[in-house]
Amino acid sequence: MTARWSTQDACSYPSPWPPRTTIRIQPSAKLDLGAERCLEIVLRGDSPPPARLVWFRGVDGEQLRLEVIWDPDVGRAFQALPASEGTRAMSLDPWASEQLDAFIARHEVEVTARRLGARAVARRT
Repeated sequence: MTARWSTQDACSYPSPWPPRTTIRIQPSAKLDLGAERCLEIVLRGDSPPPARLVWFRGVDGEQLRLEVIWDPDVGRAFQALPASEGTRAMSLDPWASEQLDAFIARHEVEVTARRLGARAVARRT
């Protein structure tokens, strides 16, 4: 039987060892993507935000994408924004800036550049 670790389980697991070590020594533990993100943040010594907004370049062009870390309600609230069109991504549209600013402030979302995007920008300069 495989134990499924949710993001909230991984971020709040009490242990004297570092969280990733504790969970990794469980042979049947499988982390979901949110739990992996949360553990990476905790291992850096930071406190994980409920979600983060990252710049992303995909087949639909440049977008802002919401990555839920531990609070799925933030993801649902983002999907309810008119500019997101029911998804967890939105085009870089200046008309959406007011609703996006309000969303970020209300839900304490971290805004960051994706690592690959930041590298690509650094290469261009």
